[in-house]
Amino acid sequence: MTGILLSLLGAKLPSSAGFTVVQTFTATSTWTSPITGTVEYLVVAGGGGGAGGYRSGASYGVSSSQTFVVIVGAGGVGPAGNAYIPVNGGQGYAGSNSGFYVSGTPTSNVWSTGGGGGGGNYVGTNPGAGAGVGGDGGSGGGGGHNSKAGGSGTPGQGNNGGTGGSGHGGGGGGAGAAGANANPGGGAGGNGTASPITGTPVYYAGGG
Repeated sequence: MTGILLSLLGAKLPSSAGFTVVQTFTATSTWTSPITGTVEYLVVAGGGGGAGGYRSGASYGVSSSQTFVVIVGAGGVGPAGNAYIPVNGGQGYAGSNSGFYVSGTPTSNVWSTGGGGGGGNYVGTNPGAGAGVGGDGGSGGGGGHNSKAGGSGTPGQGNNGGTGGSGHGGGGGGAGAAGANANPGGGAGGNGTASPITGTPVYYAGGG
């Protein structure tokens, strides 16, 4: 086997050589297929409060010398310390999408959706300030203070975030399970999903 891993996007390529090669990209780049046939791929988007969307497939068709544009999505950046930034109605920052497409043909693509932002909690002596629901995404962000709902995950990519509690947030959804509700402390993030695309199973896309 020969293969390629594009950051958290990967493809195993059939070959008569009988070995696996893993190449890693940490930023947006291009990749040119050395074969005509089908490849196995894994795409994980940038995480927010919830995990970035997880997509995989075992039979994506490629042609020799065909060039693909590879997009590597960044994770959402949260505020420092206990600061509250009112983004998207009381949510933290979402992750960015990851994916790939045939160069010059953006409609021929595979995309994973960035993780939803976590719901805001509260600030100082005002327990209502900053409280918000979790954002939707590949997996949903956990809900904020006072029983705010977690965000919804994207079907086939991730799971919902957990519901917040009194002063605590719900867990972000993961590729393998929903985030836990806050009870009584903050909820745990949902489990990721294991992929053996690099030769050894590794878990990707766990919730925050």
